[in-house]
Amino acid sequence: ELLRTINIIKTSNEEDIIILLPKARIHMEKYDVVANGTLDNLIRNNLITNEMATSLMNDSAYAYDISKNLIEMARITFTGTTSNIESLNEEMKMSEEDINSILETEDK
Repeated sequence: ELLRTINIIKTSNEEDIIILLPKARIHMEKYDVVANGTLDNLIRNNLITNEMATSLMNDSAYAYDISKNLIEMARITFTGTTSNIESLNEEMKMSEEDINSILETEDK
């Protein structure tokens, strides 16, 4: 899904990129099984073994890092420094608190 979003970003105009990059970050945070409590729930309900939990934590960390790097690559590649969008992107940049607030709202 992230790769599809990056492809959409590649073919989008500059105004849409401002919306799509934070959306990709929110998606990345939402599906992090360690941060969203999925892993904790699986462990507490004895649905997975300790080995499975360790593997899932490692896989989740790798996927999170890859996603973060892909989003940063898309930001750098598709919002050139000569573009006016770079300054607008900085003004509209979402903080960690903003992302957490959106995720909490979606959970309710």
